[in-house]
Amino acid sequence: MRALGWLIKPLAALIIVAVLLVGAGLAYFRAPLTDAPGIGTRLVRYLSGTPAETARYSAYPELKLRIYPQPPKDVFHAAVSAVHARGWRLAAINEQQLRLRAVADYPIGDLKGDIEVWVTETEGGHSELHVRSDTRGPWPDLGANTRRVMDFETTMSKLL
Repeated sequence: MRALGWLIKPLAALIIVAVLLVGAGLAYFRAPLTDAPGIGTRLVRYLSGTPAETARYSAYPELKLRIYPQPPKDVFHAAVSAVHARGWRLAAINEQQLRLRAVADYPIGDLKGDIEVWVTETEGGHSELHVRSDTRGPWPDLGANTRRVMDFETTMSKLL
């Protein structure tokens, strides 16, 4: 029994520290926990390290595909400016395909996030802005990928 008691206290302390670290990460990245589709679904997403990607029919309101009335080249040039404004490093750019890749640093350690942005033209001549953010490595992102997409789109709306 004594051996079991000796094990329970450090294990409980470890669990408390882990919960506090996860909570601090979620608070730091201002993850929209209570929005649709719900806190349970969002927690699983943020703790599993799933990339955040815009999509036409996303269950996550902040990840719905954005459509701009400007021509694709103008939206792409604004996207390049938004990457610089966010302080991300431009890793690759293809103006013909209207695609770019950027790298964002996490505030701690040597963790990095990869961002892909591409612009497509709709049938009506408008522009669809596709954004994908993924964390390098097997780490949970704690909402950082979603926050990156949200902040990028906020910067884009100021530029267009």
